[in-house]
Amino acid sequence: DVQLVAPSSNHLIMEGVTGEMSPPGNTITHTVNWTLPTQLLSANTYVIRVTDKTDSPLVVGTSAPFSVVNIDLEASYDLQGLTDATDVFLLDSFAYVTTQDTRDKSPELYIFDVATPSQPALRGSLNIGHEVNKIYVRGDYAFLATNNNASELIVVNVKDKAAPSILSQYNLPGEGNTLSIAGDSTKIYVGTANKQTGAEFYVLNISNPAILSLLGSYEVGARVNDLAFKKMIGRGLSPVKYVYLATSHASKELLV
Repeated sequence: DVQLVAPSSNHLIMEGVTGEMSPPGNTITHTVNWTLPTQLLSANTYVIRVTDKTDSPLVVGTSAPFSVVNIDLEASYDLQGLTDATDVFLLDSFAYVTTQDTRDKSPELYIFDVATPSQPALRGSLNIGHEVNKIYVRGDYAFLATNNNASELIVVNVKDKAAPSILSQYNLPGEGNTLSIAGDSTKIYVGTANKQTGAEFYVLNISNPAILSLLGSYEVGARVNDLAFKKMIGRGLSPVKYVYLATSHASKELLV
């Protein structure tokens, strides 16, 4: 499929087309009316030289053959216990994998070295004691969104990949499993399950990961399944951060 550039005349002559064509042939000269925006040829790989009637070159285009994307399994890893993985976060050459509550003291957090993707190497793990729904990692700290109603947010120090340890925990107001989490250098944004009363969206300060502090909240009135944010320039030329919430609200599935 070659996009042609409009010449001064009403017709184009394309010559020197090579490749497997229908009908077969190594060279073809063909006149096309310029009202057609593209000229379609059943060819594999071809080069088209476009000229006007004075034989002055106008444009040269190429089309690569269609190729099939191969999807191959590079590696797999069987985690401990009978549990499903719930989330994965990639940072540098490490993959942080979380799981459902194992209920048998098996880890719910795994750290893999994936510098060689075909050979993921387990570097460390940690038993959280509760299901971990989502994970966000920044620097030496992993922020876990869990089903623990007494400490929905758990901060894990992952500087030593072989021996991760819980640094701090935070209990959000009310009761509701944390389902989504994202963050930047100083804040994390958290969405929870629907609560009868109270907020389902929270913003917390993580400048000191050992002591999280609540900055604000918003009552969605529904479950916040996922969220994402983007920083933009506001009307006053100062940065404004917009958070997009994917919710279970019957008439407000997307909130900004």
